[in-house]
Amino acid sequence: MKPMKNKGESKLERDLFLVIGVALIMMVAMSSYIDSLREKSEVIAEVENDYEGIIRFHVVAHSDTEEDQALKLKVRDYVMEKLQAALAGEIAAALEVEGSAGIQRETIVRTYMEEHMGLIQSWAEDAIREEGASYGIRTELGVTWIPEREYDGIYFPEGNYEALKIVIGDGQGENWWCVLFPPLCLIGDPASEEGEETEEENTLIFGEGIFLRSKILEILRGEESS
Repeated sequence: MKPMKNKGESKLERDLFLVIGVALIMMVAMSSYIDSLREKSEVIAEVENDYEGIIRFHVVAHSDTEEDQALKLKVRDYVMEKLQAALAGEIAAALEVEGSAGIQRETIVRTYMEEHMGLIQSWAEDAIREEGASYGIRTELGVTWIPEREYDGIYFPEGNYEALKIVIGDGQGENWWCVLFPPLCLIGDPASEEGEETEEENTLIFGEGIFLRSKILEILRGEESS
């Protein structure tokens, strides 16, 4: 005859079974969560850069208030000045060692940013502090989908682009953007002298789908077709 269990022992067993059951449920849930993260990371890894050879730069404001938009431009100017000097130094050093035929400027730009993301973020944080603001900063470098835009007469279709992005605070405001490589926002806009580049030359620089827009040329073509 089995000995009778007292109430304390029965309660202990029930509690033990309950703990084991909860642990098993948590293990299953955690396993499913890890699998979902793995699937998401694989999807992200499969995102293709539709326009390789182009690196864009975005600064996203906390909000659309006048103060936050002005702060966005302060961050832009501060970071661009630092980044321009750093990249110029990197390219000059590479030229001394390898000569103009031996260097890949795009690789130099990307490698510098990948290795100095913490420094770039600190520049943005310095600019924020100088203006007396306390927003957090998020700095990212990767491939992201960007809607169609036009930059000083150069049309960029929607698609996945490599981009350096600085997000200020909640990042709910309008963003400023330009092209880091080819260096439109570092050394000026190649479309600033109208008519100097042909469509073929522009295709060699930027690739298919991205082209110069001349308002005068569009008007003339419209008159010819009418």
